[in-house]
Amino acid sequence: ASEIVTATASGDVLTVATGASQVAAAGTTLLEPVVMQVRRSDGTPVSGVTLSFSPSSGTVTPATATTDVNGRAQTTWTLGA
Repeated sequence: ASEIVTATASGDVLTVATGASQVAAAGTTLLEPVVMQVRRSDGTPVSGVTLSFSPSSGTVTPATATTDVNGRAQTTWTLGA
């Protein structure tokens, strides 16, 4: 079964930068963090945006993170059972 982590931001464009399409056993932590990126419509990274991560199952650490100068914020996801 596939699971989804949702991140919300007030920036213009929110995308998964890295960490998508990972596969792991239920109850384990993904090998790579899920990294989101916020950009303006012209592609410029947006720093200082607080993202809230909310998995459909399991836990994330941290549950909120602030984008860096590259517009990126990350979380580590432990899948639900």
